[in-house]
Amino acid sequence: MLNFLKQPYPAPEKGPHYIKVALAAGFFVGLFLSVFQPFGAYEWDSPYKIPFLAGYGLVTFLLLVCSSYALPWLAPTLFKEQNWTVGKEILHIFWHILSIACGNYLYGVLLFGSAGNSDSVLSNFVSMLLVTLLIGLFPAAGITLYSYFQKLRKYSHPPQPQPISAIQQVADAEQIITLVAENERDSVSFKASALLFIESADNYSEIVFLKNNTVQKELIRSSLSRLE
Repeated sequence: MLNFLKQPYPAPEKGPHYIKVALAAGFFVGLFLSVFQPFGAYEWDSPYKIPFLAGYGLVTFLLLVCSSYALPWLAPTLFKEQNWTVGKEILHIFWHILSIACGNYLYGVLLFGSAGNSDSVLSNFVSMLLVTLLIGLFPAAGITLYSYFQKLRKYSHPPQPQPISAIQQVADAEQIITLVAENERDSVSFKASALLFIESADNYSEIVFLKNNTVQKELIRSSLSRLE
């Protein structure tokens, strides 16, 4: 299990793709609470019950967006592509769940008034954390594992490259090759004649080449077929 948690995993992405993921998560939470009204919400009598319950989805969306942009800004080294693992991805999801629980708790205090004494504050927060875990943790962990095995299967069985002629090899030897990762940010450049080999490394490809007569190794997030 420990070795599995240390396996490389694509680092969290920012931008339009993550905004869509956050929107989908917020919509799911708001819809789930509004339709099923669990944890005693069904007995709550208020003409504004559905909008208030849907507000938890809005809190989820805002906190997902804020934390996903703030954490990489505060700890950029931790979120580098080459440092990210399956274990860190799961912890990252747990952080999202914890922050959403805090936000939902404060949202509930805003709706229903004072949080009470210290004992009731702790009890209410623990209850909110458990509710958030029940709604979000298992689907999130399942999606992470499913995504990991999908990428592993994709990157482990690329099509085999066709051999090129000796004349073409000579012509290409001095050309500069630049390989760009799937995130369009990371890249590595070298002379074609300096390339030794490229091999699959879980969700990555490891590029081995010569630089100043020294063997260099670079991990880049891409399939072998894409790099070819």
